[in-house]
Amino acid sequence: TKDISKLCSYKQVSEKGALTEGALLSAGVKNGVKSRGYMKLNMPVIPKGAVLTKAELNLDVSGTTKKKLIAYYAEGKNLDNLEKLTWKNQPFGKDITNVKAVDFCGNDNGTLDITKAAKKWYLDDEASNCLMFAIEDEKECSDAVKFVNLIHKGGVFLEVTYKNFTGIENYWSTHCQTAGNAGTGSINDYTGKLTFVHEDASSSGIRMPVTVQHAYSQDYESKDTGRYGNGWILSTESTLKIPSGYADINKYPYVYTDSDGTEHYFKEKKSVIYYLDGKKKTAKRIRQKGETYCTAQDEDGLGLFVVPVSEKDFKDKYPLMITNRAGTLFMYFDRNGYLGLVRDSKYDADLGGGSDDGGGIIIIGTKKEKETKGEYNGIEYSRKETGKEKASEELKSLGSLKTEIEKAEKSS
Repeated sequence: TKDISKLCSYKQVSEKGALTEGALLSAGVKNGVKSRGYMKLNMPVIPKGAVLTKAELNLDVSGTTKKKLIAYYAEGKNLDNLEKLTWKNQPFGKDITNVKAVDFCGNDNGTLDITKAAKKWYLDDEASNCLMFAIEDEKECSDAVKFVNLIHKGGVFLEVTYKNFTGIENYWSTHCQTAGNAGTGSINDYTGKLTFVHEDASSSGIRMPVTVQHAYSQDYESKDTGRYGNGWILSTESTLKIPSGYADINKYPYVYTDSDGTEHYFKEKKSVIYYLDGKKKTAKRIRQKGETYCTAQDEDGLGLFVVPVSEKDFKDKYPLMITNRAGTLFMYFDRNGYLGLVRDSKYDADLGGGSDDGGGIIIIGTKKEKETKGEYNGIEYSRKETGKEKASEELKSLGSLKTEIEKAEKSS
């Protein structure tokens, strides 16, 4: 953007006069006069439950001196409005020799690692989001100035990297406590956040077992997630969305929210090789009905891929699916990004899908119910190995989840 105010606000303070000389701000000593620069960043919003892992600030730094530009974490009430900031009321004293720096850079590299400062800012809603810039060895300097501008057109001013820590994953350490039939609570050892999982219904067997559960997360408690109560989600309501507004969609075109609310980001790949019903497939980006669908791989090391759906039975209704390289998992998502169908590796369209001869299939849909307010999640479920009679019995326990949803509504 050409509007600097959308990126940051800034102010230079000097003992006497200004030393900017065409720059946004300057830092250094000239003719015995000290000058420092303050920059208040407009930090981007990251999703609820995300933890910052890295933040880099890219600046255009110039000057004839070999001394480095030093960045310091700045905080204080006087930073609320930089326009009123002066040399006398700034939060730093004359001598900053013993103040710990955030990072430094020279002319050849204007990139600053501000991760430590940014982590503090995201943890404190009232943080100043401000950095102070000064010249290296300011106390001993006699004539050395660095000039600071935003990077040239087309560059990235601020890059923030984060990871979602909502829910439960086997690569996170947690402390767990069961509560009998009510479920199990887990505390993430890193974030200290609670996730509570309650199983509603499940089926048995080695071929395509199904579990439906409610999951609560502290990261969702301020978010109205629907009829189950704030902070609660239903496992069958997984989504595959475009993370527009909070991720670089050119690199990460999809984010998958799993059964307990963990968000997994998928990085675009030019092509993906996987197996579909025992046959090797190569998937690439396609354009279908005016929409572009990419191929992508998860960045968490789960071995999952997003690929455009190629089966004639499903591709009109479900344009994208999540699978693994071995072809043992197939989750299909509709055009609104909602999970609509799950099948196993034995599905055969020529044999009628979920019949006794055609493998397992689960269809997840939304049905209207006159007796209750709004809609509820419905499941159609059949499986080859159990036979129609056993599958029909399991359907009774899974049902449309009407009873469980009514219980959740009454308790919320």
